[in-house]
Amino acid sequence: MISARTLAEVKERTDLVALIGEHVPSLKLRGRSYTGLCPFHAEKTPSFHVNRERAFYHCFGCKESGGAIDFLMKVEGHTFPEAVRDLAERAGITVEDDESPEQRRDFDRKRREAQDLYQVMNLAALFYETQLREHDSREYALAELRSRGLEPPPRTGAEDAAAGRIQETLDAFRLGYAPHGWDELAKYLRAQGVAASDAERAGLLLPRSSGTGHYDRFRHRLMFAVTDTHGRVVAFSGRALAALPGTPEGTDKPAKYINSPETPIYTKGNELFGVFQGRHAIRQAASALVVEGNFDVVALHARGFANTVAPLGTAFTPEQAKLLKRFANHVTLVFDGDSAGQKATAAAREPLRTAG
Repeated sequence: MISARTLAEVKERTDLVALIGEHVPSLKLRGRSYTGLCPFHAEKTPSFHVNRERAFYHCFGCKESGGAIDFLMKVEGHTFPEAVRDLAERAGITVEDDESPEQRRDFDRKRREAQDLYQVMNLAALFYETQLREHDSREYALAELRSRGLEPPPRTGAEDAAAGRIQETLDAFRLGYAPHGWDELAKYLRAQGVAASDAERAGLLLPRSSGTGHYDRFRHRLMFAVTDTHGRVVAFSGRALAALPGTPEGTDKPAKYINSPETPIYTKGNELFGVFQGRHAIRQAASALVVEGNFDVVALHARGFANTVAPLGTAFTPEQAKLLKRFANHVTLVFDGDSAGQKATAAAREPLRTAG
């Protein structure tokens, strides 16, 4: 449990106006308080007030109110400990708790290991994003995006609003291309000083069955980065693409999707694809759309339905329902109309009812 002393120090040293200003660009000083458009509901006339002296905010429209910890919990979907630790890190405060020294050492070790994996996953995302812009075979990935109405516009600065939204969406979801070579990511990570064992633990590389060394898990695929509620890349989902020239006849058709395995930083039943990108839209709409697949999420975000999420290749779980509950009280299931979609819809109802 986080100590009362830490809680008091976090509240005392957090500048609530600066914190809220990161999320409410319209925030301006009016008399003794700051006012702006509420981040929790849609409005045209500012009714959201922040009092720096009292370290308190209140919306006269939707009645949301609280302090810095409450704000992060509501706007970012953090749990209480996550919000406190986030604010403590911002202020340079060491979090004290009631754990034993041994428990603290174990917690610190796991946190360092997790940070290492987050860094590896971010490097991989940067690599895939670069390949989608520069690799000789990127056209295969672009053709798949084009077939879904999601082709990136030329980066000339002259694209129309719809094309601009598509590019913003692709950037927000960090789409990329995994090259067809057996070890292109492995070589890139090695050049960045990443140990192959760390990349294997992150689910990016696989050990060769004979001899030594590793090879890339994802090859010649359109890559979707999976992020947690903090925006950290924790996994990938790779969509198969049209075969390259010279592929031998009779070669087995690859699986349509390959997903990251579960790792120390990723449990697929605990995450929702699109929840980080859509968290503010879900909060403002007070509702979410749950669809079946990654492409559905990206396509709907690009067309203005930013309150859309999807489970990650698994049935909708109680943990995912609880995660969604942090942002919205109403959920609409938009699965396919086939028998599998109908079955998934029926199965998702109980977790949602239980979560409230």
